[in-house]
Amino acid sequence: MASSQPDGPPGQQTNDPQVTQSLLRATLDSSMDMIQVFEAVRDQQGQIVDFTWILNNHTAQTIYGDVVGKSLLLHQPGVVEEGIFDAFKHVVETGEPQQYEKQYVHEQFDGWFLQSVVRLNDGVATTTANITPRKRAQEQLQQNQALLQSVIDSSLDVIQVFKAVRDETGAIVDFIWVMNNHRAQVQNGPVIGKRLLELSPGVVPTGIFDHMVEVAQTGAAYEHEQFYDHEQFNGWFYQALVKTDDGVAMTTRDISRQKQAEGEVLRLKDEMARRATDKYRILFETIDEGFCVQELLFDRHGEVTDLIYREANQAFERHTGFVQVNGKRASEVFPHVEPGWFGALQRVHQTGVPERIEGFSTDTQRWLSAHYSPVGGAGSSFIAAVFQDVTERKQREQQQEYRLRLNDALRPLADPIAIQRVVMRLLGEHLGVDRAIYAEINLEEDWFDATDNYTSQSVQKVTGRFPFKAFGPPGELLKKGESLVIHDVSREVDEDSQKAFYAIDVLAVVAVPLIKNGTLVADLSVHQTTPRHWLDHEVDLLYETAERTWAAVERARAEAALRESEEALRASNDRLQKALSIDTVGVIFLNQHGVLQDVNSAFRHMSGLSPEDLVGGKVHWQDLTPPEFVAVSQHALAELWSNGQSTPYEKQYRRPDGSRWWGLFSGKRVSEDEIVEFVLDITQTKQAEQALQEADRRKDEFLAMLAHELRNPMSTLRSGLQILTRTTGIDQMSSEIVTMMSRQTDHLVRMVDDLLDVSRISRGKIVIHQEPVNLVDLVRQAQQSMRAQFEQQSRVLHVRLPDTPVMLAGDATRLTQVVVNLLTNGLRYSGEGGQVWLSLEHRGQEAIVQVRDNGIGLAQDKLSVIFELFVQVDNSVARSKGGLGLGLTLVKRLVELHGGRVEAQSGGIGQGSTFTVYLPTLTKAAEPTAQPAPRPGEPAAPQRILVIDDNADAGFTLAMLLKLNGYEAHSRTSGRSGIEAAQQLQPAAILLDIGMPELDGYATCRLIREQAWGQAMVVIAITGYGQEEDRQRTREAGFDGHLVKPVDLGALTILLTDLLDKGAGRTGLA
Repeated sequence: MASSQPDGPPGQQTNDPQVTQSLLRATLDSSMDMIQVFEAVRDQQGQIVDFTWILNNHTAQTIYGDVVGKSLLLHQPGVVEEGIFDAFKHVVETGEPQQYEKQYVHEQFDGWFLQSVVRLNDGVATTTANITPRKRAQEQLQQNQALLQSVIDSSLDVIQVFKAVRDETGAIVDFIWVMNNHRAQVQNGPVIGKRLLELSPGVVPTGIFDHMVEVAQTGAAYEHEQFYDHEQFNGWFYQALVKTDDGVAMTTRDISRQKQAEGEVLRLKDEMARRATDKYRILFETIDEGFCVQELLFDRHGEVTDLIYREANQAFERHTGFVQVNGKRASEVFPHVEPGWFGALQRVHQTGVPERIEGFSTDTQRWLSAHYSPVGGAGSSFIAAVFQDVTERKQREQQQEYRLRLNDALRPLADPIAIQRVVMRLLGEHLGVDRAIYAEINLEEDWFDATDNYTSQSVQKVTGRFPFKAFGPPGELLKKGESLVIHDVSREVDEDSQKAFYAIDVLAVVAVPLIKNGTLVADLSVHQTTPRHWLDHEVDLLYETAERTWAAVERARAEAALRESEEALRASNDRLQKALSIDTVGVIFLNQHGVLQDVNSAFRHMSGLSPEDLVGGKVHWQDLTPPEFVAVSQHALAELWSNGQSTPYEKQYRRPDGSRWWGLFSGKRVSEDEIVEFVLDITQTKQAEQALQEADRRKDEFLAMLAHELRNPMSTLRSGLQILTRTTGIDQMSSEIVTMMSRQTDHLVRMVDDLLDVSRISRGKIVIHQEPVNLVDLVRQAQQSMRAQFEQQSRVLHVRLPDTPVMLAGDATRLTQVVVNLLTNGLRYSGEGGQVWLSLEHRGQEAIVQVRDNGIGLAQDKLSVIFELFVQVDNSVARSKGGLGLGLTLVKRLVELHGGRVEAQSGGIGQGSTFTVYLPTLTKAAEPTAQPAPRPGEPAAPQRILVIDDNADAGFTLAMLLKLNGYEAHSRTSGRSGIEAAQQLQPAAILLDIGMPELDGYATCRLIREQAWGQAMVVIAITGYGQEEDRQRTREAGFDGHLVKPVDLGALTILLTDLLDKGAGRTGLA
């Protein structure tokens, strides 16, 4: 729309400018469109750079407000982007008006607008109409048209819509195309907007145009069949016309083939009536449809009761399955003709109108489609019939209907048994069988299980478990996963299998396997009590039904399992909540950053935290953890996040008041970003444990001190007795007393050693120094060390050792101790003249050491507890033998430290005892290591020895023993006097006591090593302290050896000889 100067009210002219201006203004304001006038703004070169408003009508002023005199670009910069500013300039510069539609989405606008622009002086006048509603209506119309186009494009028919073209009188003179579906576009090409009569003039002579006009004018729909051979067409078409607004919609279907077939039938009918020629006969015999001419037979009431086949082509035989029917009655060919067939023939005979019928023939077991038409018009007794076998189509339709019914029936079911029952019923009814069974299979146990089945009224249900072998070869065939199709049991299976089938009233059967993941899991079978020819599509349907049944049953079981799982989860959550509410176990939920998300009341009680402390994620685990426990916590948390759970660990937490408490923690990861830890307050346990550890430590200190204090006097006694033994001139009684005292002193030393060893083993303080050893040599050494005691107590020791070495990895000292303790046990508990047998055997990968005696024996209830600490046989004879009950405990612990085991056997009290030790041997025996030969009692040349001991008696007697053994020996009673003597005497070796007042043995040794003369001197610790940490401490102080009081003279002599021969190499022997 372009703005123009108003001419004033019609029929009235005025020369009054003020009136004219008022009229103009009123005219402009009455418009619903925006009318605006702009004046160009030019730069110094005369170029238009902007426009200013000089006039707005009421509509424009309502939208823009007071903008007269203001800049267009300042208030509406969007006109530049949309090209409106350039359009204004073009109109001003050329004088050419413009009109355009714009979608304007700037400033306060969002819509479509139609704008007209004309030049006015040095500016423009514009009229702008809001056309947004119209544009939206057009868009909706386009969408509806697109939807309609999609719908009609899906049709297989040609669909066209025409609009009427009328002359001045309103008469329809033509039609133009306004819409085509896809098929019409392919057929006609681009014809939208073109006239019908120009492109398809053949519609006039064929009458189609007149039909279109009639429908458009009357609104009455019209349909007809039309032969059309104009333009590009040549064939028969079915056409339907319906009225549109001012035109028609035409649906067209090509029926040429159908008409051709019907024409051929009609032509054949005419030819048959005239006794067809040879050419007709060839055509008659070559058409695909089954064709025949039937003569109807009537009863006295004029009802069709039978018919005679007068002529039938070969296709008739193929479609119906019957041959040589010419001249035969239908009752002969089809004994069971359904009434519907004769009813259709009756109607065609009476009306003369052709009719098509479909039905199932019981005699042929086929679905047939027949088209009947009279030969010669109504009342003729001759009917031409065109037959087609439509069995496959009907079967597909029936199977589809069966599938739909099956789906509908299965959808609401959730019980596996109900699913099987419904499927079997639908399948049985659909196939018309007497029984349908779905059975699950267990191949490992060789049975199939039929829980329920469908049956007709004539048979009984078959349920239960049946072995495959019960049905003979057919059962074995099914077991292999192959289908079983038997049309007649009496003809197709062996006699034994027949009996099995007859027993359940089966004369025809189909069974199909269901295989999942390569395993036969179920089978589906249908039974007939009479022979039946099973069709392929029926077998295929069984396979499909079996799959659907399996899927439905598995779905139902999965859903049931899911429901059970959900119920179990709810129950588990209930249990969890109850568990979390207990007062003895704290529960902590932490996020991936270590912040406490939630805790139970038990943990709040343990930690002293209040619910307010935990609000907002303010507490981190490190806030509660003392620094010394951060590392163990970090390790546990890392284990939690990586492995999903943590090994239980102990640590302390701090309470808000600063006090500490002990907790036993163990955690589990519950999600990708959350873990849970469970904690037990073990503060009291830890306090009790610390108290026990303190008591144990004090006990160990007491035992060590006791051993030290006992060893000092025992050392003196042993040395004195050894001196007496070596002194000549004592009488026989004195000699026997000295021997008895020596024996009891040795016994006392062993008890002290055993007591300390048991203590060290209990605390894990004994270290086994494993190296290849020959067990034969070790057993022999133990036997030799005990031989004198056996002789003194009048006991007989029998020894049987192998000739070849038995090598194992072990500690020679401890293994010798094991054998000695067992021999001591046998010696102690065998009576006067008793016997002990010691044997060693190498069997497989085990060394077997056995000590057997004929002593007091063991009761059966003592065989397992005899190895426990301080346990002794509880009878007067055994108690009279003395001892602390430690020897066998040491044997068991030492053997286990070597990876072996020990067993006790006895026939009972008075039947003797047998102790057997089993030790693992090396896979490859090492060369036997040469054992050091016993050193001669007398050294080759006198060597100077200095004894330093604050116990003067012990030092004196030890020095005297050394002198008796050929050494030059001196003694001192303090560390300082010993250092002075060492500097003066320069001894070959120093025997130095540890526990001395003022300057102890460790300090004394260090001072000696600091002297040039003492750096290579042999220094041996002689002490009552014999634990491993004591030996380690003497090594660190600079001692070359370590002997425990009371010192065995033989061991001392060997050690002195080794160290002195090595030139004081300071080997650090223990």
